Formats: sequence, structure tokens, C-alpha cells
Amino acid sequence: SSGLHFARSPYQHLSVLRVVAWMAALMGAISLAGITPSLPVNTQTATLPTGYASHQLLSKPELVELRSAYASHFDLGNGQRLAVVGATPQNYQDAQGHWQPIQPEFTSIDGGWRIVHNTLRSAFVSDSTAVQVESGGQVFGWQPLALEINDDAGHAWELAVPQPGTAVQAEAMGTLLRYANAWSDDTLVEQFESGADMLEQELILATAPDVAFEGDWLSLRVDLVLPAGIQIVANGQAQTSEFTTRG
Repeated sequence: SSGLHFARSPYQHLSVLRVVAWMAALMGAISLAGITPSLPVNTQTATLPTGYASHQLLSKPELVELRSAYASHFDLGNGQRLAVVGATPQNYQDAQGHWQPIQPEFTSIDGGWRIVHNTLRSAFVSDSTAVQVESGGQVFGWQPLALEINDDAGHAWELAVPQPGTAVQAEAMGTLLRYANAWSDDTLVEQFESGADMLEQELILATAPDVAFEGDWLSLRVDLVLPAGIQIVANGQAQTSEFTTRG
């Protein structure tokens, strides 16, 4: 594991998990390398009739055998097909190699939530904001350690630490998972937002920290568990122990 001390962020929102999600997404992107949105051979582009709404498209049969990472195909009838192509993945490959629609919503399980139907899969528990992220068979662990205020002289003052346990209040609403009472400062709210091929974390402060000393920036200290052979490169070099980087 590596300690990550990610710093230089405004007082209201602090987000670091995106770094880990990008790393995991990059591992998954390796399997998508070389895949570009394209139309099947012997097809022509066509314009939908005026007033053709998205709900009408959903009623059309999908040509499942033509699915790819970035495209889904529909049979409009009368010999016409429509390819819906996105800039981000629309489908993911399951364990059998079949393309399935991405569903980024949090699914409730015993003791927490999971996101399974996505290129970036993740697991959460109800009594802690620790996260496990998996993509392409590679598993990343994420454990917040402390929220601190720092100055450019190298001083650090601890503001809050995670407090896992039964007092934590977690609630999932579609693609948003929100934690309250998960930190020693009960005004902090931590939340995760899921999307196609992405997972973003935010630590939200209700007000600017009320401290007796003057600091220059906030930092979130976390512990990362990386897959074998995976390294974090920051500040121009590979990091194998605790380090600080500015964002």
C-alpha cells in the first residue's frame, strides 16, 4: 500500500478518489484500446424522422449482436438501422465476454452497495467510506486516514479523522451514495457519484474550518492498496511510501 497526501484544494470541496478511479479506468481502457465507434459494413447513415423521440427509439428492438463498447444498434424497420454512438462507453463486457448495457446505479447488498454493471466496478460498506475499485481484473483499495490543514512550512494540523461504525448514516440515491456522521467532525459529508466508466468522490465541508491557527491549504490523507506491479508516479517519480502531491 501507499500513503497519499493529496493537497492544495479549496475549503469547500475536496476530491481525490477520482485519481484512483482514473487509474482503474486506465487498466480497463487497455482492453478497449483500438476500439473506435464505427458502423457495420454495408450500412448507410440516415437521419431520424422529424419529431422522432428517444422514448420511441427505446421501443425499437436492439440488435444485441452488434453491440460494442461505444455503440448500440436498433432496428427501425423498413431495412433501416440506427447506431447510437457515445463519447464514453455505453456497454461493458461481462465475465463471458458478452457486451451488456452499463448501469451505474448503486445496488444494495447485505452490509453495503455495489456497482457491477460497469467498466469500473466498486464495492462499498454501510459503516465506513473505504472503497474497493476493480477494472480489468485489477483491484484497488481506498481508505481515508485524515483531513488536515497545512502550511507551506510543512506544518500539519489534523481537522478530522474517519469514524467507522454503526453511527455512520449512508444512503444511496440512484448514482449518488452519501455518507453522514462518518468523520469525527459531524459537519463533514462524504459522497460518491457513479457514471459510465467513472467514479468520483467528494468530501464536503459545510463551512470553512474554524481553527485557531492559519494554514494555507487543506489535504486529505489516504491509504491506497495497489495491484501487484502497479505504481503511482507523482512529482516525477514512482512512489512506494507516503508522499505529498499538489492538485
